[in-house]
Amino acid sequence: MASNRKYAYYLRGNQIALIEEGLGSGVCSLSGYSNQTTCEAAGGTWTENVTGSDDGLYSSPAATVAAGLEIEYAYSPKYQLPTITSHGSMPITQVNRVFMDGWIAADGYLTFCKAKTDLTGFSKIAVDSSIYVGGSSRWTGIHKVKAVQQPGDVMHGGIQTYTRASGAALQDNGVLWQTDDNQISGFTPFSITETLGTPDDTPYIWIMGSTEARDTNWGLFSEWQPKDDGFDFTLDFATTKQHFWQSFHPDGGGIFDSGRTTRAAAMEDDTGGIYVYPFNLEVGSYIVADVDVLDSESDTIDVPDYLSKALVYYVKARIAEDTGQMDGREYFMREFKIMLEKHESARIWGPRMVSSGPFAIK
Repeated sequence: MASNRKYAYYLRGNQIALIEEGLGSGVCSLSGYSNQTTCEAAGGTWTENVTGSDDGLYSSPAATVAAGLEIEYAYSPKYQLPTITSHGSMPITQVNRVFMDGWIAADGYLTFCKAKTDLTGFSKIAVDSSIYVGGSSRWTGIHKVKAVQQPGDVMHGGIQTYTRASGAALQDNGVLWQTDDNQISGFTPFSITETLGTPDDTPYIWIMGSTEARDTNWGLFSEWQPKDDGFDFTLDFATTKQHFWQSFHPDGGGIFDSGRTTRAAAMEDDTGGIYVYPFNLEVGSYIVADVDVLDSESDTIDVPDYLSKALVYYVKARIAEDTGQMDGREYFMREFKIMLEKHESARIWGPRMVSSGPFAIK
């Protein structure tokens, strides 16, 4: 047999995070060999360990252990995901998963955006419905939809949720999209640098609010430049890149384009009301609709049989406590704990030691 490895875990939200203890330089696939030379000479395979010394510390597992780990983790989920359908293989009205470019903070709420896309066409993503966000380093999990906007003369042009998010936004009603200079001019003094910083601070920006064509005035931009012409503060797009989803994978995922190095000139627009946001790029993040969330008394709670019986005892104990029947409360709580112990005991594998005495099996 191969040498043993020592693992541990900790809980991260509703997920298990697995870690491994440093156990020396490596592990041989054959037992009895403690170094690479003798292991490979005997025909074994040597696998490097996480650390090169037996330091007793834990870190993320580095070695691949094929068919060597089995994790059994029972829990009662707060939601159930549907069978995934993605754009590219299904009509847009039947799609329940949409890939995003990233997110902004619109009016203090987390808002997901997708360049060059009218998200109102994904009809399954409805206002006040629950969605699941995946592939995000920060926002993975369940969120509730606050608003869905078609790109254009709107505040954000994305999927806004009820989740609070901090972030700046540059909004001005007195600005002008200029065709000849390909820039937005007329911002108030220092508002650009105070809100967006520099292109190095904020590589990507999201722009909405123009009444003109989205191919030039809306969407996701990079390599923008701020300008200060005396009292005229502008965002310059003469050499900028505008990003979009170029094509679709068979599974529905998009290929994020590196950006057009040359763009058509911006459309003249003096209506004002331009919104500019620092954009948090997360290519590969996605939203799933049709999520079944536990939000009413008619929902089915997915718990094992033993735990469902224990739940009955717990409810009876709370009723007895509320009515002042403390003896009944103690009895039902004792039965509740016994059922929990039986459930946990049933999940322990291996031989059981039985000895004589008053608690022996008769």
